[in-house]
Amino acid sequence: MIGLLALVACAGPAPCVDELHLYADELPTELVSVCAGTDDMGIELECPDDTPVVVAGAGIDATILQVDSSESDGTRAQAFVLSGCTLELRDLTISGGYVEQYVDCADGGGSCDGWAGGAFSLDDSTVTLTRVAVRENTADRGGAGALRDSRVVLVDAEVADNRGGGFVLDGESELESVGTSWGSNGDDDVILDGSDFDAGGRTDFVCADSACE
Repeated sequence: MIGLLALVACAGPAPCVDELHLYADELPTELVSVCAGTDDMGIELECPDDTPVVVAGAGIDATILQVDSSESDGTRAQAFVLSGCTLELRDLTISGGYVEQYVDCADGGGSCDGWAGGAFSLDDSTVTLTRVAVRENTADRGGAGALRDSRVVLVDAEVADNRGGGFVLDGESELESVGTSWGSNGDDDVILDGSDFDAGGRTDFVCADSACE
């Protein structure tokens, strides 16, 4: 599934595009600047094979990728759903990503596994977030994102106020935080196999397998 986003209050560096469609056979450039006019614009992203893509905004407070979601049970409105991709996002905010499913526990209560990855759903992908805020996204697990055999690098970024935790790591996944602030991400900033990690004010760490150091 390809995420559809509204692009709000953007004044990106020229030249810029107000509607972005990236496909393997129509890649316009390795660096794409995004901007919008008076109306909300949509962004659709299908990752090109083996081609690194950089999408640059005008700043965390200037370029906001706001996912339009009804926030009802069974809704999937993730920002980026990527498989086999290499992507860098710079100088923008991602907010409103939503994936949640009603789960009827067999015993009538307790905790049941649901859907993961509010803003990002990654399979076999590498994503670098440079000066990017991932705020107020929602999932049953990993409101900020779900990694499956993937790698995420956050540089001078922010991961905050995501419901269902921050990022969840499955399979052979790795998350690296450099100069990045974390806070108010449900129960945990990083959800690992068998353990969870609260950054507790730390900005620099690496998470892999079942531990963060």
